[in-house]
Formats: sequence, structure tokens, C-alpha cells
Amino acid sequence: MFESGASGSAWSPRASQAWDSPLASATLVIDRASPRQEILGFGACFTDTSAYNAMVFMQQDVRDAFVEAMWGGSGLRSSVMRMHINSPDYAVHSYNLDNTTDDFELIHFDAALTYDSQRVLPLARLALAKAASWGGTPLKLFGSPWSPPGWMKVNNDMINSGPVCLKNDTAEGSYMQTWANYIAQWVLAVEAHLNTSLWAVTPQNEPEARQAHFESCAYDVPHYVEWVGKYLGPVLAKAAPHVKILAYDHNKLDSLKFVEGLAGDPRGLVAWHGTVRLQRAKPRQTRKLCKPHPNQKNAGSTLVRLLFRVRPGTVRGHPRSQPQPSAAKHRGVLLRKLDNELGCRLFLRG
Repeated sequence: MFESGASGSAWSPRASQAWDSPLASATLVIDRASPRQEILGFGACFTDTSAYNAMVFMQQDVRDAFVEAMWGGSGLRSSVMRMHINSPDYAVHSYNLDNTTDDFELIHFDAALTYDSQRVLPLARLALAKAASWGGTPLKLFGSPWSPPGWMKVNNDMINSGPVCLKNDTAEGSYMQTWANYIAQWVLAVEAHLNTSLWAVTPQNEPEARQAHFESCAYDVPHYVEWVGKYLGPVLAKAAPHVKILAYDHNKLDSLKFVEGLAGDPRGLVAWHGTVRLQRAKPRQTRKLCKPHPNQKNAGSTLVRLLFRVRPGTVRGHPRSQPQPSAAKHRGVLLRKLDNELGCRLFLRG
């Protein structure tokens, strides 16, 4: 038996422990000669609201303790972090990097990342520095969009989505091409600001979701496969060939039908969400996905137990109409009162 804990122990051997249960006499055998799963790492998500809590409400000593607890050698040693492209569901405001209608050349793209430079990128820099300070595995970053700018979408709004999100091409330009170029420019901008390479992107957070109160962008299977295969994949292969693509990025329930068309791409991984109350419906879905594609890598990009309670008045993404708290009220904020994103978004590969 091995244990990792807050005391600084990491995979420390410990004595066997008996449980007072009907299975107390069961024997668990670990065959170390036949490895079947490789754990790439665990981590969380840099969201606008969690960064707001960390960079605005926390006093310096509390922030230092939090950074050590999350990424330090004596803490969790988080090694994989998700970042949002444009505003996510957990954001103080809805925003994007080019709000000029039909700017197909992205002339007005904000490569300075003005909004994210206020909180998200400073927190990411602290995390990168802390992860590097103890000589552990370099922090892996991957990006996910919740929605393109509204002018690219059928409903002309970042909030919610039509059955198929992106507009059809016009004589003036292609929205699929522009959105792919936009994501590539975001990758290059973030890498320049953080002085590091991104590990991966997901084409879309929850491509089947049509959320009435926050950012979303829905795809059916043909449009998703077309956009990723014909536009996003080639654009990233040219602009950032080191960046992997984590396909799908939604609940396992429909992963097969989305991923089949992309499963042979050696650059790509399959990402899925593990929202527990949904996943109990099809617990063997991952096996069904892996069996016909034994060399395909799979990633759990969001694992959530859905057992949270929301305190009125806290800065959160749902809904944004809630009043923002005063800094004085939250000067003593503790790690456990952070936005639940930093406690529930985990990552593993296996």
C-alpha cells in the first residue's frame, strides 16, 4: 500500500490496513509486470473566477500558501492545468479576443490578452514557477474554448448555441477557418505571455451542450469532424505542431459517435468528462471506445461529483447576475472556499 499526503509524503509505502467490511478478507493483487495505465498527471483549471479569488481576494501570505498547496513540492504537486479560450462558464464577465464582426483576417485579435492578463495569466505564472521550483514534472497546460465570439455563431451570441454553432461560410469568408485560426493565435499568444509551450487543446468544451445561461457552442458529428479534421487540425499542425488535440471533451455517453471519425489521428487524444451522475448510465463506455482503437490515448478532462453547495454572493459563473463580494469581506478566504473549479477539475490519462 502506498500513500501520498499533505505532510509531503509521495507514494510512501505503508503497512497493510484491514477494513471492517464484508470484503475484509479479499486480496488485491497488483501485477507490476503488466502495466496497463499510464498516469500523465492530475491538476485543476485556471478559470476567471478561481483566479479572481486567488489574485484579488487573497492576501499575499494566503496566496503563497495556496500556490504551495496546489503546485509546490510539499503540496498536491498538480502537473496538468486547463485554461479557457475566451470566457468559460466560470467567469466574472463574458468576453472574447476579437469582437469585430466578420473580422475574417483577425486584424483586431487581442494578442495582448488584455483581460486574462489581469488575473488568469498572473496565477498561471505563479503556478509554473512553483512547479519548476522543486524540480518536478514540468506543468502541462491545455486550452479549451467554451464559445467563439458571437459574430461567428448562428445565434450571434456567446451565450447558448443553436443545434450547430458556427455559421455557414459566406462569400466574404469561412467561419470554420477563422475560428481555427483564432485558436491557433490564442495558443501562440499564451505561449508568448507565459514563456512556455502548451501541451494540448480541446476543440470544444462539451460540444453537445446548449447552455441557456453561459457560453456554449454545439456541434453535430458531421460538423465536428469537418471542423477538427479539415480546419483546426491542419492549422495547428502548421502553426503549433507540438500541440496535441484532445477530441470530444464531453460526457462519455456519446463519445463513440463523436470520436470514431477522428480516432486514427496520432496527434490526438480522446478527452471525456466524468460527471458522476451521468456516467453511472454507461460505466463501460471507455472500454467500448478503447477496444477498437488500442493505441488511442484517452484523457479525463473534467471529473466532477456534483456535490457542491453555492453560497449566495460569491463570485461565480452561474449566474453572473450575483453581486460581487467586497474584497474586505473575503480577505481571510481559505483554500476550501475557492471556486470549486480548483477542487473538482482533475486530469488523468489511462
